[in-house]
Amino acid sequence: MIFTFIWAFERQEDWVQVHKYYELYKNAGAEVHFVELQASLQVRLRRNPSQNRLMHKPSKRNIQFSTEQIISED
Repeated sequence: MIFTFIWAFERQEDWVQVHKYYELYKNAGAEVHFVELQASLQVRLRRNPSQNRLMHKPSKRNIQFSTEQIISED
């Protein structure tokens, strides 16, 4: 199983939540790996208005807002 999440390393509550998921899957016998996905600003801006992303991510449908958010968070 593969799933993604945003992990704010500076927030203690995120570490607690990640640890809970880790323990849950480990105790079920799963092999757990953490992988950081990265894309350049240019790639993220190009992907942002794609049909697939707009269809599956309602938060991206305000393209101007989501583009500004991507730039400000970079």
